[in-house]
Amino acid sequence: MRILSVAVRIFLLGCAAFLIFCILYFFKSRLPFQFSKKYEIHQYFPFNYLYRSEVMEIPDSGDIMNENFDSFRYFSRWYHLWAEVKGSVETGSSRKGYKNSSCLAVKNTGMGAWSLSPGSFIRVRPGDVISFQAEVIKEFEDQDISIQFRGFNQNRDMTEPKLARTKTRISPGKWELLRIEIQIPAGIGFITPKIRGTGPGLFKIDNIELKKEKSK
Repeated sequence: MRILSVAVRIFLLGCAAFLIFCILYFFKSRLPFQFSKKYEIHQYFPFNYLYRSEVMEIPDSGDIMNENFDSFRYFSRWYHLWAEVKGSVETGSSRKGYKNSSCLAVKNTGMGAWSLSPGSFIRVRPGDVISFQAEVIKEFEDQDISIQFRGFNQNRDMTEPKLARTKTRISPGKWELLRIEIQIPAGIGFITPKIRGTGPGLFKIDNIELKKEKSK
C-alpha cells in the first residue's frame, strides 16, 4: 500500500507540474517577444491548442486589429521591431498621445530607418478590401513616417514589399491620420501591415486600426 501511495503522489505531482507548464506555455506564446524557434513544441498535442498561431483569419467585415495603447497589453501583436542601426531604436508608452490619450512612442537615436509590424500573417482572398490607418506625429521636419502593406503568396513568401503605401505630409508637431485601402489582387494569400520611420528623433503612433471593408 505504501508503494501505491507513493506512486499516486508522484503521478499527481507530475500532472500538476505538466498543468503548470501548459499554463506557462500559453502565456509565453503570447508575450511580446520570441524565444528560439529551434525548440518550439507548438506542433505537438496539447501545445498546438495553446499556441497563438502566426496566421490570423479575418472576419466577414469589421475589425481585424485595433490598438489604441490606452492600457498596457502584454499580448499585443505589435512587437516586431526592426532597426537599420542595431540598438538605436527604443519603444515605450507615452501619455501625450492623440487627444491626450496614451500612445506608442518610438525614439530613434541613429540615422537609419526602423519599422514596426505585428507578429502575424493575415490570411486574405483576392477581392477582399482591407484598410489600415494610424494617427502619427513626428518631431522634426526631416523625419518621415509611413504605413504600408506587404503581400505574400500562399507559401508566405514575400512577393510584394509595398503592396500599398502612404507617408506623412504635414508639419512636425501635428497629428496626422495616415490611411490606406487596398483590394487584394490575385496571387496574394497573406498580408502584414507595417509602420516605417526614417530620421533621428521621437515618433508617436496611436489608434492603429486594421479592418476588412465591404467589397466594392
